[in-house]
Amino acid sequence: MKKIILLVIAWSSYVCTHAQTIVAAEFFVDADPGVGNATPITVSPTGANVNFVASVPTTSLSNGFHFVGIRTKDNLGKWGLYENRGFYISSSTTNVGNITAAEFFVDADPGVGNATAITPITAGPNPTFVATIPTTSLSNGFHFVAIRTKDVDGKWGLFENRGFYISSSTTNVGNITAAEFFVDADPGVGNGTPIAVTSGANVNFVATVPTTSLTPGFHFVAIRTKDVDGKWGLFENRGFYISTQTNNVGNLVAAESFVDADPGVGNGTPISVTTGANVNFVASVSTASLAAGFHFVAIRTKDADGKWGLFENRGFYISTQTTNSAGMTAAEYFIDTDPGVGNGTSFTIPGGQSFNQNFVLPIPVGTSQGQHFIAIRTKNDWGLFAFDTITVTGTVPLKLLSFDAYKNQSTVLLKWKTTNEVNTSYFDIERSSNSGLYSKIGSVVAVNTSGNNNYAFEDVQPLKGVNFYRLKQVDIDGKTTYSNIVKVLFDEYGKQVNIYPNPATQLVNIDFGGRQKTVIINVYDAQGRQVIITSMQNQQPLKLNINHLPKGKYIVQLSDGETNNTANFIKQ
Repeated sequence: MKKIILLVIAWSSYVCTHAQTIVAAEFFVDADPGVGNATPITVSPTGANVNFVASVPTTSLSNGFHFVGIRTKDNLGKWGLYENRGFYISSSTTNVGNITAAEFFVDADPGVGNATAITPITAGPNPTFVATIPTTSLSNGFHFVAIRTKDVDGKWGLFENRGFYISSSTTNVGNITAAEFFVDADPGVGNGTPIAVTSGANVNFVATVPTTSLTPGFHFVAIRTKDVDGKWGLFENRGFYISTQTNNVGNLVAAESFVDADPGVGNGTPISVTTGANVNFVASVSTASLAAGFHFVAIRTKDADGKWGLFENRGFYISTQTTNSAGMTAAEYFIDTDPGVGNGTSFTIPGGQSFNQNFVLPIPVGTSQGQHFIAIRTKNDWGLFAFDTITVTGTVPLKLLSFDAYKNQSTVLLKWKTTNEVNTSYFDIERSSNSGLYSKIGSVVAVNTSGNNNYAFEDVQPLKGVNFYRLKQVDIDGKTTYSNIVKVLFDEYGKQVNIYPNPATQLVNIDFGGRQKTVIINVYDAQGRQVIITSMQNQQPLKLNINHLPKGKYIVQLSDGETNNTANFIKQ
């Protein structure tokens, strides 16, 4: 008996120009019937960025590999290129065999079974494991890490890979200074609904997303953040469902737990619960039979209709040490941004295995009014921190609203904005070539008023390479506070991008420059659609095959992670 599969695909699509709107979509399996002749997919709402779900029937398909292709149409009646995904039809009616092994490799595949083994791994249909990937021997630039697993029949699956970037820079990424969200359609970078955030390398915030105007059905909410250099990151989105049903979901009537391997819905260890819409319960999880190392415990619940929900899991660690850990000897706290283990504000504790005591912890100078996060960790060896929210009220000293640096021909223009200056004397501007040793390059006297104040300073002789800047705020009483670090690159290696021949028919040569080993190349057509994305070793020149592109004008974006540039060419 052939196994019947209904393939459900969640798809995100976008256009790069604000003038276009996606209004239709279609899919096909294996053979392309031609533009506009495939199976229609309902797109609602339409927009520059659309999210939709397509149900692809597979009952008539033969066993083996197949491909599903999806393409979209804009409001000008133009269909885009399709994207396809592979899937496999099996006649087996049994579940897939348990996963028993896993391995990873970086960049080059050494062959199935020859990569670095990942241990420990608990055999099961859905194992959870942690892999530590060494990067000390990797060159600067883009790399890929890939993971594949093996089942009880000794068959290895296809690998999945993820990209990452190695940098020679020893400084942290610039602080996050802003965030925004949007629902379904992307209004463009910087045009979403603002989310209030406290500037920092790691920020925690709560966004309230209104849903009263949304139609019933699936929707997506997306969030992106901006750093101190004014650069917005990629958004991350999550799906949710709007229902016209006004009654509450059925009461929870049962719960179960399992460790590491999922035994299947309803086959976990039962947890006693009191029936209700919101239940609180305590589950005792036996760890006596578990091996030393990382494990995961998962819990799921069942409602009054007999439907089990998805499980949620948490990691924990089993140690072979049979004695209690040494008593706590020190403690520290920080507000919002983690300065690193041992670098927080210390406070005195009584020590010992445990204690119960109230502490008075001063709020740092410059903390703004409003909600913040306070985190505390203790030392025997330093543990993980625990955090909670606090609300700061009353008058607090200086708040730095922004600090930015801009390349202005042969100079660097520094601008910053403050509010609520109280007891502020002046600002020292400091510069470094490596974000390690800073030297003073100028000072600006503080206005010292309670309103918003704008300042500027020009570095007329910036260094070659990367320039790191920070502000040293000096109070009237001599106390000092440092700002976040901003940077500007004066790249002595950089040069104008040169593309030749231009116009071209089959191949273009690109003189790019840059200092990193790998260059990422993105090519867009005149409608803003991405038609090429590739990477290649940085050399002079870069050779890009354009033989498959239709005639027209194209935009090339190049980046080696440090140097970015853009140029145009024409395909004849």
